[in-house]
Amino acid sequence: MKAIIHVLNFIISYLIRLNKWNAGIMESFAKKNNFSFIDLEEKEIWLNIVKHGTPEEIANYTFYLFSKRFYKEGDFCRSVFNNIKGSYKGRKIEIYNYQHESLVYIVFEIETKNILPLVIITENRSSLIPFLEKESFVDFAIPENLETESNEFDRSFKIFLRRNHDNREEISLLRILTPDVMAKLIDEEKREEGKDIHIEFSHNKVILYKRIRIFSRELSEGDIQRLLDLASEIAEEAEK
Repeated sequence: MKAIIHVLNFIISYLIRLNKWNAGIMESFAKKNNFSFIDLEEKEIWLNIVKHGTPEEIANYTFYLFSKRFYKEGDFCRSVFNNIKGSYKGRKIEIYNYQHESLVYIVFEIETKNILPLVIITENRSSLIPFLEKESFVDFAIPENLETESNEFDRSFKIFLRRNHDNREEISLLRILTPDVMAKLIDEEKREEGKDIHIEFSHNKVILYKRIRIFSRELSEGDIQRLLDLASEIAEEAEK
């Protein structure tokens, strides 16, 4: 029992640090842009129980919080917190922190007017793809002979489409990946703190993921703005 409590305490401490680490910047960014912001619910109760509660109370409340923080029903490994919602350049947006296994991302979702090809774009060196929308990655594959106008982009990123996709989806994707969009993605990938960047097109959404590290420098509001502008530019191209 003591070993279980130690594990729970470690998880709680990690998630508290994670939440506090980025919440202030996210909330400040939301206020300056007239967006709504929701922090991790019941954080103060959680902190108080961790500090003063019995082992049983800690275990029970930890399970309660995890059950409230499922992103997908039945998925214990994913959670969303520090959620921003609003409208940017005429499109609905969400920005939030997303925990996938032991990794944490800042995610930008932007709704478009069009239904998009189902696509995942990920860095070549990345070993874990943090999908939110995809039901099964085995349904996707790297298309043969698909090349963009940028050799550097093709070296830096992998593109996955549905295994049964048609040529129209490839044409639509290449139209969205303009030279300017690809150049900005390459620049983002080259940033030391920018490793692990992913793009997902799902239904009518452009979703950009950027991994963040809790033991490195915090993302600044300027970083959030830059990434929001990048995701917004991709959404704009997707609507043309």
